[in-house]
Amino acid sequence: MMITNMYKYNTLTKNIFLILCFGLFSINFAYAHNIERNKIEKIIEDFLIQNPQVLKSTLDNLELSLKKQKKQLAIKLLKTANNPIIFQKNADLTIYEFFDYNCGYCKSVVQLLIDTISEDTKVNLVFVEYPILSQDSYTAALAA
Repeated sequence: MMITNMYKYNTLTKNIFLILCFGLFSINFAYAHNIERNKIEKIIEDFLIQNPQVLKSTLDNLELSLKKQKKQLAIKLLKTANNPIIFQKNADLTIYEFFDYNCGYCKSVVQLLIDTISEDTKVNLVFVEYPILSQDSYTAALAA
């Protein structure tokens, strides 16, 4: 998987590099031959129209890269936020329970989670406030 991600990153870098080089080449060529800016833009546009796979591949790789960054930021946020946690030594699994104070389902799941960590001492439990149901949910989260 790491090799695939590295390949995609290298492909993204290569595609961006090619587009930039093509643009810089066009600009240098234009200055050398006194071609107007709109003609340069037309050259680049024609290239992208004739080679849509370059643009599609670059955008696909950018999307994957952004998703990966968002996931890494979310994990970092969860690890550094001041969320209530039931911490057990030697835990090899962490359960993040996203909840809203006004959610009946969230309340019904708590006992199951408590039972789970009572039975398995290698599980941490982190409660993450996620007040999305109402303004009262947000107020309760602030008060907590």
